[in-house]
Amino acid sequence: MKNFRKNALLVSITMSVLSCSSNEMKMESMAEVDTKNKTLEELKLKKKAQGEPSNISSIASYYTPDTSLRFVRKARLKYKTDNVQKSTYVIENEVVAHRGIVTLTNLESNILSIRESEISNDSILRITEFVVKNTIQIRIPNTQLHSFLKQITNTVAFLDKRKITAEEVSLQQLKKQLEQLRLQEFNASANQLVRAKNNKLTKTVAVYENILNKKEQQDIAMLHNKELAYDIAYSNVVLEIYQEPTIKKEVIANVDKDYEVPFVTQLKTSIIKGWKNFLWMLVAFLNIWVFLLILSIVWYFVIKKKK
Repeated sequence: MKNFRKNALLVSITMSVLSCSSNEMKMESMAEVDTKNKTLEELKLKKKAQGEPSNISSIASYYTPDTSLRFVRKARLKYKTDNVQKSTYVIENEVVAHRGIVTLTNLESNILSIRESEISNDSILRITEFVVKNTIQIRIPNTQLHSFLKQITNTVAFLDKRKITAEEVSLQQLKKQLEQLRLQEFNASANQLVRAKNNKLTKTVAVYENILNKKEQQDIAMLHNKELAYDIAYSNVVLEIYQEPTIKKEVIANVDKDYEVPFVTQLKTSIIKGWKNFLWMLVAFLNIWVFLLILSIVWYFVIKKKK
């Protein structure tokens, strides 16, 4: 009877301990879930505060689960901006900040229409309507493509198109590398044959010509590998930006008609010129007053003697 009571007591104690431990585990698991949820919510809030999109494009993003893959990424955007010249400066600054290269910038104005109207006999009002646009080609490090595209969104007023491609070229790169190795081995073997003294001259010349041909193929394969490696390391971005048509007004000379001076201007000029002539004659008269005085005295005595 005593043993039964002891066993019952042990069983009850064990059950209570197990239940407490299970409750503690549930509480811990719930606490972990709450912590994870809070962490995810904090990350989402932080991304929203930083202006980051919740879904990052896997094409523009550099990260790929398989590290053996090699991608050649290209992006092409066409959009309207408020001011092409200012946006060009912003884009070029972002290229420098992301360690990229501007390979082409073609800023130009396309004239849509020119209207001229005569506003006076000698003046014409010319009204020119034109559109300013720029085509920019950029090479951006592959790891900076997503960040660069995100940073230039503040220059976009209206997006016409946005195309991003990622071509997987790891097999193509491996194929060219193997081709280059094969050509290197062939050239090494052919060089040994040329150096051998037991070969005839005609055979040696043929082998040497074959070596030159394979060497050229080896150089082409090497250059293709370098070009492919450059395309993998630096994404190619083409931006076509434009702005609303601008109207410029300017007054130009009317060269088709002879210039006629207005009557008021002619009258004013004549009065001024006559007054200047009068002053000139007065000054000239004052310059010869001595001679005039002598002539007057002589004339006076001559007339008096006659009388």
